[in-house]
Amino acid sequence: MTTATTAINDTATELIADIDRLLAGGMARLRFSTKLEDRFLSDTAPGRSKRYTLLGLIAIVLYNIFNITDRLMLPDVYQEAWVIRMAIVTPMMVLAIGLARLPRMARYLDLLAMILILLSCISLMVIFSLSRHANAIHYVTGIVLSFMFISIVVRMRFWYTLVSAVVIFVSAVPAVMSLTGSPLEIQINSLVELGAAMIISLIANYQMEYEARREYLRTLRETLRASALSVANAELSRLAAVDTLTGLASRRSFDQQMALAWEQARQLNRPLSLIYIDVDHFKRYNDHYGHPTGDQCLIQIGQAIRTGLQRNGDLAARYGGEEFVVLLRECGPDDALIVARRIRQAMTSQAIPHADSPTAAIVTLSLGIAGGLPGEFKSSIDLFEAADHALYQAKADGRNRVVIAGRAAGPVIKPAPSPPSTN
Repeated sequence: MTTATTAINDTATELIADIDRLLAGGMARLRFSTKLEDRFLSDTAPGRSKRYTLLGLIAIVLYNIFNITDRLMLPDVYQEAWVIRMAIVTPMMVLAIGLARLPRMARYLDLLAMILILLSCISLMVIFSLSRHANAIHYVTGIVLSFMFISIVVRMRFWYTLVSAVVIFVSAVPAVMSLTGSPLEIQINSLVELGAAMIISLIANYQMEYEARREYLRTLRETLRASALSVANAELSRLAAVDTLTGLASRRSFDQQMALAWEQARQLNRPLSLIYIDVDHFKRYNDHYGHPTGDQCLIQIGQAIRTGLQRNGDLAARYGGEEFVVLLRECGPDDALIVARRIRQAMTSQAIPHADSPTAAIVTLSLGIAGGLPGEFKSSIDLFEAADHALYQAKADGRNRVVIAGRAAGPVIKPAPSPPSTN
């Protein structure tokens, strides 16, 4: 596997292990590991932003509907109440909702939501604290509704909801107890009702976030598993398409590309050429130097073939053992001859010693070429067989040469001299 593939799989494995641990019971604090928590917030931010924006707008409407009842419930301070609602709190709510739409504010969505609930509840406390009317105590119900809305409907994250509950309740105690128009028992009962509603809302909020996090983990685990499997399959496909020794295309990949290239050439009536390459006396090389050295020789042959190719569309493959093929699109036999000679020259330049070769003192190649317009051949198999026959002719004529199908053998490139003996 490649380094990148290994890194991806390692990351996925690490996250899946973390997820399994959390699903087994490690979420009581509603907090993941740093890496997973950052991913959770990032993945859920778009959905939470849309939800917070929509429900925030609904909250503004609901908040301002009570402008109607302010006139009826608190006739002594309703004008002040309208100013607080429409001139102070509503613009600040609109600003907070606008900020929630900004991508850079994704990490602060719950902070903005907490600001909204605090604005709403504290503004209600200010309004009923200004009044001396007996109805002022009923505005505690508005605080209850606001808190239930943010914790159960909006579903602000638990720890932000808990902090909001503490701040609101601590602020509500002196505000409620200062109401001179209400008996003490009603004030105490209102605070108890507020506290009870907050506890119920917090329990519901905790359970909803707990289940939401578990569902996120289950979904993420399946996504990671599917992604890791996809990466592994892609890597297997890549390995199947590449000869692992030489780095050239595999025979399977060549056969697939050959079929595609032939069909394209046939449809467009464009030339296509094939070079069939064989390493001269390679069995003797293996027997004399050993298979590990033979493998190294094949690697160098692959490098020589790549050196001879100069176009991105050209395909070189190891066809089997010491046989190689080169597929040249948009290329006739004469141009293929130029490529073949470059490959032979690159091979000759490497001057790999071959002490047991009857052809030369170094490793050499025999190459057969077939090419032309598709109409000159019955099929891609016919083209391949023509290149094979040309290769056979090159070997029959003494090896270490290039032969084009239907033509005489090309000139032999004189090999480089053997390396001096170190004895």
